[in-house]
Amino acid sequence: MNNPFKSTLLVTLFLVLGQGMGFFTQMAIAAFYGANANMDAFLAANVAPQYLTVVLIGSLNFVFMPIFVDYMATGRVEDAWKIASSILNICFISLSFLIVLGMAFSDVILRAIAPGLPESTYLLAVKIALVTWPTVLAVAASTLLAGIYQSQFRFGWPALAPVMGAAATLIFVVAFSQRWGIVGLAVATAAGLVIQTLLLLPIVLKMGCYRFLLDWRHPGCRRILSLLAPLLLANIFTKSTPVVERFLASSMPEGSISHLNYAFCLSSSAILLLSTGIGTVIFPRMAVNMASNDLPAFRQSLSTSLRFMWLAVAPAISIGMALSFPLVTLAFQRGNFNATDSMEVAQLLRIYLLSVTGACLGSITSRGFYVLKDTRTIAVFGGVESIAYLLYTPWLALWGGTIGIAWSYVIFMNISLLWQIIVLRYKIGNIDGPAIINSFIRVSMAAFIAGIAAWELSAFIENIMARLILCGITGAVAYVSAIFLFRVPEAFILLDAAKISVKQGRTH
Repeated sequence: MNNPFKSTLLVTLFLVLGQGMGFFTQMAIAAFYGANANMDAFLAANVAPQYLTVVLIGSLNFVFMPIFVDYMATGRVEDAWKIASSILNICFISLSFLIVLGMAFSDVILRAIAPGLPESTYLLAVKIALVTWPTVLAVAASTLLAGIYQSQFRFGWPALAPVMGAAATLIFVVAFSQRWGIVGLAVATAAGLVIQTLLLLPIVLKMGCYRFLLDWRHPGCRRILSLLAPLLLANIFTKSTPVVERFLASSMPEGSISHLNYAFCLSSSAILLLSTGIGTVIFPRMAVNMASNDLPAFRQSLSTSLRFMWLAVAPAISIGMALSFPLVTLAFQRGNFNATDSMEVAQLLRIYLLSVTGACLGSITSRGFYVLKDTRTIAVFGGVESIAYLLYTPWLALWGGTIGIAWSYVIFMNISLLWQIIVLRYKIGNIDGPAIINSFIRVSMAAFIAGIAAWELSAFIENIMARLILCGITGAVAYVSAIFLFRVPEAFILLDAAKISVKQGRTH
């Protein structure tokens, strides 16, 4: 089994590269299209395909991987690959059917999702939707293929493939957008996703592992489908936040959808960078813990992951909020993206960053439920909180416009984390609560000091780039100093792990 520190570092490194490519892509998109009607049309056209993807595929890997790992760990390799092949084929056939329906009725779907769009924007969105719908298949395939790699503790290639796909997308955006306008952006995005999927195919093609069969009656497949069923029902509500946001924002001033998207993209990038490394590595480990009935090890994995996650999340939130305006300005303010857009997006970003807590820590706690094969609890609680979201979001949007929509998402994500922690503790017992609370308090204090240091210094620096770099470094130095001053245990553990890895590297 791979060293978790090295594996997390590897995944995070490739993720940083991929997010860097994505960041440059967003910069290019902002310069070409800004926050105008064309961009609103593109985002409206994407919401239905993205919604279908997260509803049907968003939870599949979390259900599939523990079953696949269980079969592999107990020597039933042949059955494991039968299950993997069947699930891939079931996804391909069912999604292909839904994609055809989506393309055929894209005009009706867009009328329902974004009823407030002007007619010209709506017609453009219908045209773009014909390109965006087929991307559902690429996203689904790449997600499941990456899960197969990770279930075998092979983290490097599934982490590198998205980097190469993102690089291709950036090249295509520059090449196609100038020639085909906003439709070129849709084509570029689709092409990048296809390349990413093709790069991940070898895991099922080598050594005849993949088979074209639909053995849905196999006990493993039936188990996956039975665990997935309540999640699919719940996902209709729990994954509806983008749909609700686009629905409400479509009736707001031009650019509102785009402003929300730019801010959400930046906060989502932070979530991916902070959570993917730890979450990707710890999930198969927790699955192995449960496959061997080692509940104490499972609790320890969960507790340790939460504490290390907060060690990275807390400063990212505090420093990010302090430097949101220079970050947005430097990233997007060029071409068709003006100073007013920067102010709007920065204001939304400060709010969205507060959702990073629930999203990142929740990526650990939710995996706990999947490892326990308890999808029913997620479905029930997730459905209730989603219905509540559907009720309070329109009220908050009426109160604060796009700001109200952003606050609604923050409430949704953090309440989700709260109930997951409470229910998990009830199900598996004490997860070392005093250690978690002690660590969280110390780390939060250090992060607060870092945010204040970055904020105070920013008042004395006018140049945007200098402000972002110098204040970011100041905040980081203040944070590192504070966590060692407050003697945060995880900081010393991380330091020791780094020293051991360096020594091992020298010996080799």
